[in-house]
Amino acid sequence: SLDQLADTELPRFTDKTTISKAVLREEIEAVRRQGYALAPEEVLPGINTAAVPVFDQNKSLVAALAIVGSIQHIPARPDPWFVELVVRLGATASRLVGNSASRADI
Repeated sequence: SLDQLADTELPRFTDKTTISKAVLREEIEAVRRQGYALAPEEVLPGINTAAVPVFDQNKSLVAALAIVGSIQHIPARPDPWFVELVVRLGATASRLVGNSASRADI
């Protein structure tokens, strides 16, 4: 959990990396609400990542799926169809590991 990082400084990889624990907590809550995460240029300049959680039959987080690419192909604010595709991939992966819940139930 994030609380375990209380005495740890978050590393900065680029000028866009989140290093504030308060901001990171807010971002994690947003990911929980929306069901996906974006990390435009947070680790490498020019690279964005779109990621989704994978849950098992117990609704436990067991994995994450990420699509990583150039910011020109995965912009900081991707098209809605792209986000929907990534979310569906996460839901499909969750079903494959035994989770039968819909996204709203997870």
